[in-house]
Amino acid sequence: MKQIKISDATMKQTFEGFNLSFKEKIELSKLLDRLGVDFIELDEIKNDRIDSLQIKSIATAVAESGIAVPVALNQESVEKTWNALRCAKHPRLQVFAPASAVQIEYLFHKKPDTLLAAVESTVKACRALCPDVEFIAGDATRSESAFLTQLINTAIDAGATTVTLCDTAGTMLPEELAAFVKEQLAAAPKLADITLGIGRATDSADNSIVETDEFGFITGIAKNVGKTDSDSVNLNIYVATREHLISMINDAMMRGYSSFSHEMLLRGRTEHKDKIGTYRFAETFIGVSSLIDYYNAGMAIVEDKDLYFSLFERSNFSVMTKVTNSAPTRYTKTASVHNSLIADGCYIAGNVENSIIFPGVHIASGSSVKNSIIFSDTYIGCNTCLSSVITDKNVMIGENVSLLGIPTLPIMVEEGRKL
Repeated sequence: MKQIKISDATMKQTFEGFNLSFKEKIELSKLLDRLGVDFIELDEIKNDRIDSLQIKSIATAVAESGIAVPVALNQESVEKTWNALRCAKHPRLQVFAPASAVQIEYLFHKKPDTLLAAVESTVKACRALCPDVEFIAGDATRSESAFLTQLINTAIDAGATTVTLCDTAGTMLPEELAAFVKEQLAAAPKLADITLGIGRATDSADNSIVETDEFGFITGIAKNVGKTDSDSVNLNIYVATREHLISMINDAMMRGYSSFSHEMLLRGRTEHKDKIGTYRFAETFIGVSSLIDYYNAGMAIVEDKDLYFSLFERSNFSVMTKVTNSAPTRYTKTASVHNSLIADGCYIAGNVENSIIFPGVHIASGSSVKNSIIFSDTYIGCNTCLSSVITDKNVMIGENVSLLGIPTLPIMVEEGRKL
């Protein structure tokens, strides 16, 4: 039987503008414990006296959840962390090591063989003290496959009971991450005998609020604020000189930063005295960070006349896009089109309503396409019904097919699929 465990890493967040007091961390730990979170992750010990006391206090306050604390790759850190954590009901020691060549060079400053030896000795030292040891492979999704397999096997052989693979850059799509996990399970069969964890970073700017001073320079960025009426939403678009951007990237690589806005930008502002100005964009903006966001944005364009006008019908404003030289769309006598955007090069013989049709789409007679977004060169056969559907490019849907999604859960058809 498969079991999913949840680890909360809120108290590991250290970006500017997010600081929890000693008391707040204890209260948050109690709340997470009552919620039934499997593990509460704390930050590593940096100040021996204060951080050790904090770990002991949280470990005492939490009744059921496990407490996980990372250690450095040395014996001293293992012993110091265990002394603070040992009073927890369910203690866990975490051993982190970078897996990608970039992070090995800039974070660990050692050769891969030296890293493997350090991981082996540290995991063994942790397991000698604690029955639950988690090995965390940082930036695993950008590592070399053969080395990652060797790193995983080394940690498991040394006694790791959990191995967590991290998409530190947060760039993999869900299906890509799933394929990556399958590859690792095939390459390292020992993963099937332990707990497998997945860690994913994200730097989404969806509903992030920019805080500025009186001169318009950024002083902070508040992320994940949910729905907001603020007119200072961050569009996550930045302009910098090539030289400065390269300098920021090199600095981030050396420091192990993964968040562009909160680590590269805001820490650069405080540590390097960078000034980050703002420009107010007063035109139409729709944030898209998921499939349902994309679908809702498309439907808004065809349903909201004011939005449509603001994008396409203004004499002093134009949407710049790639243009192909296609023949005009052909509409047959059986075609019926209502409230839709249809590009050139299409053949329409069926019914189209509240939809966006990209170039080269063929909709045969007797077919109905409603509340859908149909990408380029899709073929839809006779007497087929599509509702709340998104097709990628070069999809072929045969005759007498029904795909009926709903606005809150549209059906997605992958590129090149035949149905």
